Amino acid sequence: MNPFMNVKGINYKIHNLHFLLNNKSAGFLTESKYIDDPSSTWIRDFYVKEKSQGIGKIMMQEFLEKASEDGHIQVGLGVDKKNFPAIKLYRGFGFEEYKEKETPTNYSLWRDI
Repeated sequence: MNPFMNVKGINYKIHNLHFLLNNKSAGFLTESKYIDDPSSTWIRDFYVKEKSQGIGKIMMQEFLEKASEDGHIQVGLGVDKKNFPAIKLYRGFGFEEYKEKETPTNYSLWRDI
């Protein structure tokens, strides 16, 4: 069952996670934590400064570990259908399409943690 069908409201807390590499910004991730459904979290923004360096994989792994430690059991995100490198990264981490939330230009992806 997809978590986003169960969210009762739009109340959420936003957290920004900044990633450093050699004391320099490597990127950031913005996460929405739903108040009405604390088992689910949503990645709002995922930005990696240096592409094709493996940094995105490290950031996603760190985030998924943190989300699990925080008690989340599912995570979702949206991605532009033309952003092939991001889609490949997310699918490599087990994210799957959620057709009911798909738009003409974006996929909604989710996975269990």
